[in-house]
Amino acid sequence: DKPMPALNSILGQVAEANPALGLRGIRVHLAHPHLLEQQISALLLAAADTGTQLRIMFPMITTVEELQLARSIFDRVYEELRNRPVNVPAHVPVGIMVEVPVASVMSRELAELADFFSIGANDLLQYTLACDRTNVNVSGLYNAMQPAVLRLIHQVAQAGRQAGKPVAVCGEIASDVRLAPILVALGVDELSMTPTALPNVRDAIHRIPIQNLSELAERVLQLKPVAEVEQAISEKEVRH
Repeated sequence: DKPMPALNSILGQVAEANPALGLRGIRVHLAHPHLLEQQISALLLAAADTGTQLRIMFPMITTVEELQLARSIFDRVYEELRNRPVNVPAHVPVGIMVEVPVASVMSRELAELADFFSIGANDLLQYTLACDRTNVNVSGLYNAMQPAVLRLIHQVAQAGRQAGKPVAVCGEIASDVRLAPILVALGVDELSMTPTALPNVRDAIHRIPIQNLSELAERVLQLKPVAEVEQAISEKEVRH
């Protein structure tokens, strides 16, 4: 999603009135499939040379059709390399970033094609709440404790669990000691954060007895205003 001058010769100069809703993530690759083929091939060859355990994740997936097409390109490149004298990994998990509400809503169907989910919480908040967190006029709406956001995360976690696919959360909320236990209660399997945040987050999660997690999740999912969620989290901190 960052400007890359090296790709200008391939992509051309793309001028968009609203880049956040434009050609980004997997959309770029599907508009230029040869670029996706080259990147997948490079990743597989690098894994073959180094013995690295490789996982590939497609960003900004919004529809089942996008994932079907991206997955078909991966499968084709993978099989082409398997038919050459290249020691590509026997199994390469292919997952997606869940960054838009529609991917959360369709997570059960997407789980049939993806090997894992990683919820990009920063973008999911922005697209769900339709607000730019860098815009001071609306940044107050950007709150990870919005019940709608928590319900979308829970929906993805449930879809992953039913399909036997792991679900991770990355972004600022994963390292928030108030929210990390809530994410675990909602069914998230992994939290991605900077190493310096690990000790505090681990301690916050360990303070809640595992048998209380389902009760905590059920309570949070029934709340409506943000203030109620904040109060529930405060009470949880006092109690534990």
